[in-house]
Amino acid sequence: MNIEQTKAAIAVMQAFVDGEQIQFDHLGIWCDVVGFPYWEWNRHTYRIKPDVVSYRRFLYSKANGEYTVETVTQAQHKNSNREGWAGFICWIDNKWIEEIV
Repeated sequence: MNIEQTKAAIAVMQAFVDGEQIQFDHLGIWCDVVGFPYWEWNRHTYRIKPDVVSYRRFLYSKANGEYTVETVTQAQHKNSNREGWAGFICWIDNKWIEEIV
């Protein structure tokens, strides 16, 4: 490992100590580390598990008659169903889109 790789490994290990979920690359698939990791840096690549946000876009009619495209996260939608809004017209996306943030 070079200096930069060592710094990255330290950051991942510190995140583990701080209670964050760690993942390792197994044949191109990111898998969650369960329990205590073996830290086989010569065999695996490790990372801090990224946050994933699910969102959808919808067409909305404002009170002044203008149309706008709005975005809502799945968490926001659970708290306030957008389909029940007076200005809601239709969903632009057929399903929830997942994006790593």
